[in-house]
Amino acid sequence: MWKYIWYEIKFLLKASKTKILILLVFVMTIAYSVNNYQKSLEEEIYGMNLLKEQYYMLEIYDSFLDIDAKRGIYYGDEDERRAAIKEWKSVIKKAQAAAREKDWKTYNELSLLNGVYLYRHTQLTDYKYKDEYAYYSQYNDEVDKIIEKRNLTHIKVPDLAHNSTDVSNTTNADLSIASFIDTQYCIRLFDTLLDKGLAPINHYQVDSISIFFHTFNEIVPLLGVILICLLGFDSISKDKEMGTIKTIISSPHMRKRYMFVKTISTSCVSFIMLLLPSVLISVCLGAFDKFKMIFYPTLTFKEGLHSFQMAFNNIGDMEKMVDMGRMYSSEHYSGLVRHSLYGGDNMNWTALRSPDMSLDYMSLGLFLLFALVLLVLFILFLNSMTMFINIVIKSKTIGLCISLALCLLLYATTPITNTAVGYLFDPFSYKNAVEVVAGTTSYSFFSGIVVLSVYILILQIMGRIVMKKKDMN
Repeated sequence: MWKYIWYEIKFLLKASKTKILILLVFVMTIAYSVNNYQKSLEEEIYGMNLLKEQYYMLEIYDSFLDIDAKRGIYYGDEDERRAAIKEWKSVIKKAQAAAREKDWKTYNELSLLNGVYLYRHTQLTDYKYKDEYAYYSQYNDEVDKIIEKRNLTHIKVPDLAHNSTDVSNTTNADLSIASFIDTQYCIRLFDTLLDKGLAPINHYQVDSISIFFHTFNEIVPLLGVILICLLGFDSISKDKEMGTIKTIISSPHMRKRYMFVKTISTSCVSFIMLLLPSVLISVCLGAFDKFKMIFYPTLTFKEGLHSFQMAFNNIGDMEKMVDMGRMYSSEHYSGLVRHSLYGGDNMNWTALRSPDMSLDYMSLGLFLLFALVLLVLFILFLNSMTMFINIVIKSKTIGLCISLALCLLLYATTPITNTAVGYLFDPFSYKNAVEVVAGTTSYSFFSGIVVLSVYILILQIMGRIVMKKKDMN
């Protein structure tokens, strides 16, 4: 059997169509890498964006104090307020200067310090609901530990509230407790970066390790579905055209294992076709960066690695709010992973809910290993389904059309942002391994392992039954 698998792999790799597909993937990988590299030059790192927002917020506070003073409104602690604003702005300016000088240790320290200032400030905010603070209890415990660990307990920020009611900026979202949620990720991220001695990066950065992240996330899901359908078609149609299938299935031993052999061989070629370009690029880039980004902290839905626990997901709601002008951005980047910042539920969306504490950091290397396991199972499932369809359908053209149409239909009708329980059993809910491990989808890594394994097993059993009862022309 294994000799036949090896023969099939060699045959597919020698085929001119396979070589063209590998070249296509290579070109697309290069194109994505260049595009992401250009975006990374334009995109500021997450912390720098947050620093700019905080500086803008403090400028607003300054203007509020000036407006109140002109209206004859003064505060007993006004000197302390202005001193706190000045000191806070100084921290931000020093952090921005450190970023320009690429002094990442200093930058990380100052960004963490900025986060603590913001944390202290948001603790002074009046809560609309008396039980709202309870939403933040787990986060407060974690941040308090980090503040104590970094010896920052001395930082005090006075209440910066004002009495101006005729300024439109008083309703600015940057002044609300929503900033508390950004603070969570800021403090956690920069504390982790300090421990690891790493510089912060943006979502688009391309290096010897993140190239796999981009491949899994941007190239494999849709392109992989299409190319696997084409490979499965080639593998079966070759036997039909050459008439070798009659000889193969004349042996009871090979008849039973025919679909298994085809699935394994086409899956191996699929991995080579989809991942070889990334491996070659990674080796080249690794000669310069020494693969150091393998330890970069990446947000992961850790509970989903060992349970069926669904992750809350409201990216769709956030995007709708952006369209309505009620929210400035639907995507926040911390490290390499897009994640949902806001907790709560879809029916009662509010920025004042607690952050999703089910997300935690994992090294990028380990993250990609988990994603690779899920990717392997998804490719095995796709090949199993494609092989089964091509075995059942005698016409090779009709078999290709049906398998391709079915895969594309399921791909298009299974959005990443789904939250319905029914989609838990849809194998295409796990088409993007990166999104699943990151917790951007609602379904866990463990669910994907179980669901995909069951589908593979069912398809293999059904294929064996069909091969046992049906002759193929």
